[in-house]
Amino acid sequence: MMTLRAHTGRRLAHRLHTSDNEQETVPSLQNLMEAVRAAVATKAQRNPPPAATGIAGAARYVNVSVRKFKAMEAIGLMPAGRATSSRSYLWLYTELDAALAALPKKTPRKGEPARLAAGKQASKVRKRGTAVGDREVAAG
Repeated sequence: MMTLRAHTGRRLAHRLHTSDNEQETVPSLQNLMEAVRAAVATKAQRNPPPAATGIAGAARYVNVSVRKFKAMEAIGLMPAGRATSSRSYLWLYTELDAALAALPKKTPRKGEPARLAAGKQASKVRKRGTAVGDREVAAG
């Protein structure tokens, strides 16, 4: 019993190898696939992936929420954004990759990890509205 996929493939191959005009040459399925691969490769060369992203994209790339990403940035786990204007920042994917690689691996729970304690301290500082790093953080 022939599956629908095999039947469709045979019909496509038959259409590619036959034509109304005998002098007209029709490319084989293999040549067609090579042409498609070449077109995809050419498109990838014309449209390289972006080198940087905004905060929402950076948080999505790291697989956390924007709020968590900002907290990780405040305690130094994530890199600071690069200013493109007074209110717009970009994060380089290469820096995000390096920051992800530098994150500590999961360890068995034997008390509070040092980075968690540092995060709690940074959270207390932000709640009081004192300076964190080189910018002022308002109490929220």
